[in-house]
Amino acid sequence: MLRATCVIAAVVAALLAPAQGRAEPKPIKVGEPLEGEVGDANKFVPSYKGVITLNGYPAEYSVILKAGQSLRVSSTVVGKDRRVAMALLDPTGKPVGGNVNWGTKTAEFVAEEVNANGKYTLVVVTDLVGPFTLTTKLADAKRDAKAIKEELDEARKRVKALEEELEKANRQK
Repeated sequence: MLRATCVIAAVVAALLAPAQGRAEPKPIKVGEPLEGEVGDANKFVPSYKGVITLNGYPAEYSVILKAGQSLRVSSTVVGKDRRVAMALLDPTGKPVGGNVNWGTKTAEFVAEEVNANGKYTLVVVTDLVGPFTLTTKLADAKRDAKAIKEELDEARKRVKALEEELEKANRQK
């Protein structure tokens, strides 16, 4: 629990640092995957006042949510043993969700029933520079049969594509 609090606090500290030259968080739409990258434009965050060490590169995004909505967030990074952490801040800057620990390659969390209408800030922090994929979905408590079927159809298409890729790779041996 302390580790989770430290990770989220360090992410928040990175956001609350002096905003000199810092751009507004890039807006994203829920449900649309985002291909991002951290590097030269992102400042390395070595620590929060020397007490909480995060050692990472933050990327900030904004997302519009309505009070009561739940948001499912996943981030996947490229690179052997690369780590990722995330936090969701409400319109006042208070943390309302995030992953518990550094995730190796992937981190996920669900922010249940956000507290207010407005622009939330989603922060992705990785320990090394490079690309990442960020996905967001509304995590409704009740999904209808149509939504479940659509998700299942997408998963089947992905499995079929992977099977074809594997078959092609095996033929090339």
